[in-house]
Amino acid sequence: DSCDYPEWVRRKTMTFSMNCSGEYWIGNEDSGDYNMSWREPLTYKPKRLSDTWSHRSSWSLKTIPYEGTLATYSGGGYTVLLDGNVSQSLSMIQDLQDSSWIDHRTRAVFVEFTTYNANIKLFCVVMIPFEFSNLGVIYPSYQIFSTKNFTYSSPLEVFTALCEILFVIFALAFFYFEIKRFYYGGRAKYFSDPWSYVEIIQIIMSFSIVGLYLKKIVSVSAKLTDLHITEEFVSFYTSIFWDVTLNYILAFFVALVILKFFKYLKFNVRMYFMSQTLSIAKKNLLGFSLMVVIIVVAFAHFAVFTFGPIVKGFSNMGQSLITLFQLALGDSDFYPIQQANRYMGPAFFFLYIFLVQWTVLVMFMAILNLAIKEAKNNMAQMKNDLEVVDYIYNRIHQILPKCH
Repeated sequence: DSCDYPEWVRRKTMTFSMNCSGEYWIGNEDSGDYNMSWREPLTYKPKRLSDTWSHRSSWSLKTIPYEGTLATYSGGGYTVLLDGNVSQSLSMIQDLQDSSWIDHRTRAVFVEFTTYNANIKLFCVVMIPFEFSNLGVIYPSYQIFSTKNFTYSSPLEVFTALCEILFVIFALAFFYFEIKRFYYGGRAKYFSDPWSYVEIIQIIMSFSIVGLYLKKIVSVSAKLTDLHITEEFVSFYTSIFWDVTLNYILAFFVALVILKFFKYLKFNVRMYFMSQTLSIAKKNLLGFSLMVVIIVVAFAHFAVFTFGPIVKGFSNMGQSLITLFQLALGDSDFYPIQQANRYMGPAFFFLYIFLVQWTVLVMFMAILNLAIKEAKNNMAQMKNDLEVVDYIYNRIHQILPKCH
């Protein structure tokens, strides 16, 4: 009995058989060793750490915690190695079933395997978790990741390595130039420029990319070494984690670098006009955006309390915000809300659509229209010396008249 309930409940129900299993969290995970049964704990540490009844930590398995649907799991547990022999694997599974290896206290079963395609040198790491609630409901899911762990094995990958070296050189150069600009310009002048913050974030992300890439290389090398010297299963999930994290940082970094083009396109009158419009409307847009956030959060809380127990899209706060964002984009799913509550569902749906898709959009357009008018007045009073691009283009035509 792992449930925590008042003593008076225990006294009132002492005549009944109570066998209650609580929810899982890392703090109450069983880490004991057993002798072929969950009822017979071992008093000594077994020599065979690969035994299916011996607990292995995430450090021993060289894994990392896993965030599932119901909980976050430590990465350790009781393991079973199923080799390529089908009959032996089926016999082992039957033995585990006969000895109730999976019982009412089991909270998750992870099936993990790695495949390798020699034609394209591609590793695929597959994780299939089956999560058990304390009520006995099973929540299956899956994760499939693909990556190339063998690097620099083709001419194109050698060229990629040269580009990576150039990336490190440029990162160091940008870092040097920013330090120099900060030193000679002074702190006040440096931080008064909004683009300085973009440069700082870019430098931090550059060094993060280099660090994560080196960590990935070290992790993959260690896994491949373990694969050669051991007969046990080698999990590549940790290496995949660093690879996925690296890709996320790279995505943000590339987006940030592309956005920096606005810094150099401001010499064009049209781009300057757009930046002036956003600068004028900045305060009003921020204030109104705060109002929109408050309204959406209020609707999200209402949806969680009203429809959460029935509609999966409103089961928690994060999922509710995502569902409301999809509703605002027109990806509506009206019928589950209507089935959850016959009266409140339609009222909630149409009120939210009206406020977001009509009132909010109209207010945003009104704010931008006012800013556009003010920006046009400011541009009319300025001398148009911003057309650097047109100036360069005309000079090229004068030098090379055959370009016409």
